[in-house]
Amino acid sequence: RWFNTQIVDIWFVVFYAGALHILLKPEKKSINFLLLGTCIGMIVGTKYSGPFFAVILLLVFGKQTVKNFSLKNALLFFVPLSILGLFWYIRNYIVKGNPFYPLAFLYFPGVKNWALEEPVWKAIITHPFSMMSALISEYLGWSLVFFSIFKLKELNMKGKLILLGLLNLIVYLFLPNGSSYTVHVSNLRYAIPIMMPFILWVFLYAKQNNKEMELSFFAFANIIFSLQFAYHPKLIFVYILVLVLSAIFYFRKVSQ
Repeated sequence: RWFNTQIVDIWFVVFYAGALHILLKPEKKSINFLLLGTCIGMIVGTKYSGPFFAVILLLVFGKQTVKNFSLKNALLFFVPLSILGLFWYIRNYIVKGNPFYPLAFLYFPGVKNWALEEPVWKAIITHPFSMMSALISEYLGWSLVFFSIFKLKELNMKGKLILLGLLNLIVYLFLPNGSSYTVHVSNLRYAIPIMMPFILWVFLYAKQNNKEMELSFFAFANIIFSLQFAYHPKLIFVYILVLVLSAIFYFRKVSQ
């Protein structure tokens, strides 16, 4: 719900999805390396967490792309990456003395008395119910995608999507959070790089097992409740009712 209001995070997801799409279908065309370098550069330059997510994305899905590297393709990749991504950290270091400003990193000073001083892992331990409530309020049924980790048996394309989500989760656990419920909800937008590969895996799994119609009901119910900014827990009963009625309607139609 709140993620939809954050322009920076929306564009971060756009470029992350673009890079993932290119890496899932690697080609030797020069334009692909230019587009990939642009997407990775924007990931790196948009948020201070970008470099970590970008490196993991390239490590998991970049093997075939690296094989297609030539001097020309390398330049097409690294030039936009440097201009759009690395330049921002050079600017931060020159202006603020910290490439990852406003985040305090190693010996680099960050913003003093920053509200986001508690990492996610600590917030989960100290405020477990608040964090769980925030997760459900933001992602509703999609919160269940974490159970897909039990399907990680081999590192085929779908297996790598699960691995990508797990590695991104490790990064997310060390990102800034706070002690208030509002911060817990707001900062879940940083978890999009985790949710995206998991949700993509769910759609691929449904396609493989001919469960696309059932998944469409589930996805539609989630869309309805993502259109509201305020969180009303009682509406979850309506959410469940929509799912049940949709399932009944579908199975009746199938049985006819």
